[in-house]
Amino acid sequence: MNIYCSWVQTKTTHLPTIYRTSYSVKGRDVELCEQEHIGVNECTITNPPFWTSKFLVNITEINPLGSNSTIIQIDAHELLKPDPPEDVRVLQVEGQPTQLLVRWSCPSSWPDEIMSAFPLTFSLRYRPIGSNYWSTLETEENTSLKIMDALVGHLHQIQIRAQDALINHSQWSEWSHVVEARPWIEPWEEPTEETLDFSFPFFNLSFPVRTTDKSPDSSLQSGSLGLVILLGLFAMVMVAVLLTIIALLWVRQRKQDNVKKQELTSMVKMKSIPI
Repeated sequence: MNIYCSWVQTKTTHLPTIYRTSYSVKGRDVELCEQEHIGVNECTITNPPFWTSKFLVNITEINPLGSNSTIIQIDAHELLKPDPPEDVRVLQVEGQPTQLLVRWSCPSSWPDEIMSAFPLTFSLRYRPIGSNYWSTLETEENTSLKIMDALVGHLHQIQIRAQDALINHSQWSEWSHVVEARPWIEPWEEPTEETLDFSFPFFNLSFPVRTTDKSPDSSLQSGSLGLVILLGLFAMVMVAVLLTIIALLWVRQRKQDNVKKQELTSMVKMKSIPI
């Protein structure tokens, strides 16, 4: 593992400038941060010790007017960023029109001997072509996952990324290249080629399913779905209340009409009685 450092001048002096760089770890001597050229504003910390993540980096800027040193502390764990997974393959599952089996390999820069001591967590995302919304899955150490809710007959896009499993505040890798695949269909059926209208609200919902306990997004999605259900129930209750009120008003009006008819009938009878 290497740590690459770069910087910019705090003030532009237009004077010839060189940089001296070094780093230190608590309990060890100061070591040079390797520079290809003295005047270049970048250096490399090669093979830093794994037993600590805190480094002090000293950058000294030297020009004809004098020198100025800047010391910063860096956390190597926060900077840790694996390369993307490689050799991503997507296979059909025979007899299962809503499933896709996804397999991949660890990045070549993270070989098996490193993987045994520093395992990776993988995140998979997928969507049918035409949708702007991804569904996600996660797994630790395994290099395969099965998508269970693929859209029947439709072509899907799949990507994988990786993160150090032991340091959850490290960075995720970039996403792997996109792989396209279609779930299994009956031999006599034709693949679905028409583009669906994913602007319909149903298709805008993402339902992440995670295979580990690290599922911060799943609670958010479950809460959103629960909110939609509650709003639907609230709307149904409001409609029922409104219909009840209308029915009561109608019954009340009928009673008032009957009373008026009875009063008119009584008045007519009274007029017809001879005095």
